[in-house]
Amino acid sequence: MKKTGMAAALCVLLLLVLCFAVPDGQILWEASDALYTGEALPALTGHILPYGVGLAAASVLAWAVSFGLARRRTSLQGALCWLAWALGLGILLSRLLYCVVEPAYYNPEWFTRLAALRLWDGGMAMTGALAGILLAVKLAPEGAALAPTAAPLFVAGARLSEVFTQVGYGPSVYFEGLLSRQVGYAVRLNVSLLEAALALVIFICVLLLPRWTAQRKLKLSDGKRLCAFAILYGVSQIFMESLRKDRHMIWGFTKAQQILAILMVLGTLMILAKDGKAKRHALLITLCAAVPLVVLEFALDRADVSIWLLYGAYLLILAAYLWGACRMLRRSLTPDDIRAA
Repeated sequence: MKKTGMAAALCVLLLLVLCFAVPDGQILWEASDALYTGEALPALTGHILPYGVGLAAASVLAWAVSFGLARRRTSLQGALCWLAWALGLGILLSRLLYCVVEPAYYNPEWFTRLAALRLWDGGMAMTGALAGILLAVKLAPEGAALAPTAAPLFVAGARLSEVFTQVGYGPSVYFEGLLSRQVGYAVRLNVSLLEAALALVIFICVLLLPRWTAQRKLKLSDGKRLCAFAILYGVSQIFMESLRKDRHMIWGFTKAQQILAILMVLGTLMILAKDGKAKRHALLITLCAAVPLVVLEFALDRADVSIWLLYGAYLLILAAYLWGACRMLRRSLTPDDIRAA
């Protein structure tokens, strides 16, 4: 009971950190300017921040739903311990990954002024947050039953919260409504809403996966469900990052999180591979997808070619990559797999 109370208290503390110290997914303009000019960095205001509140709400909702779905296989203490680790590692890795990757921090000043610890300057990376969620399972094993469904639900809530930030929008569009967003004087595609909807689709897929495997008399471990999430999220996020035009963690004509997404899929396939031949196959299908995608990204950025034609080819390549990755996941499922879901 004492451990449960301590875990709950730590969760509340970390949720308050999100609410009061995380203003934006992108570095704030005033903080970016101060890093380069040497002026004083913005101070912590102490105000409640809408984006941080959205992240906190997404975390609590994702945990509550997942705990309800897995209540027969995990205890309240174990679930709270996992949440505490996931929140702590998620905040830490999300911030550090952003600071390492974001070009705005390519300046010795950010290190000497400990800017990476200043959450209130803005700047978080979704890939780092997901890494924290997955790593927390190693430190709190009971969280393995929660993580496969909590991760996509958190992504959905976090993407919806981007309406309060400088990120999450795509190219200019000529319509208004739910799928559009006013950014300055321009109407932009609301990419974060599409990402949220896609995350809910992934949640449903992960939720129904045990039923699909049971019909085929296969056993499914929680680890394989996590692998399924990583594959679905990674492949879909490659395309979503291509749609984004918000300059978040951008490297030339590509996005850092696109590269991280494809590395997530590759790493998952390497885990699923049972021998050297399977590992070589995983690397081959990843390279066969990555090389033409890089060419298409360059064409989308600079070539005078129909955007519909380029994105059509983009989706075909990703569909083929997803098919190959799902085949590897299917082959990894055997009647001997541990812990039937």
